[in-house]
Amino acid sequence: ALKKYQGSTLTEQQQAEGLKDLVAFMTKTKPYLDSDLTITDLAEQMSLPSRHLSQIINGCLGQNFLDFVNSYRVEEARRHLEDPASQLSILGIAMELGFNSKSAVYNAFKRHVRQTPTNYRQSNAAARASDLQTKS
Repeated sequence: ALKKYQGSTLTEQQQAEGLKDLVAFMTKTKPYLDSDLTITDLAEQMSLPSRHLSQIINGCLGQNFLDFVNSYRVEEARRHLEDPASQLSILGIAMELGFNSKSAVYNAFKRHVRQTPTNYRQSNAAARASDLQTKS
């Protein structure tokens, strides 16, 4: 366990259950779409002390709060970028998904997907085009 949580009353079992609840909450209610979301806000929405939420994210996932939230935003952005019908610009997607700037979405995307959103969109478009050629 991390040293900074040595005095914590949260058991490993409670952390595991908390993580399960957190993932379900994030998936169902999508609080990450709020660009001003803080760990305190999220903890309140989940009726958890923020120090417990912090311990669950840091201890179970080895991520800080911003990384954790951005991982959800990036997954959502990937869906938009993979959708050929999506007409949104990368900045449009970024704003819709709670990123505060184009650089924030680029940095998070590079960190989680190891390529820029532009490259991701282009490689998906190229993959779709070659799939269409293969099928015809």
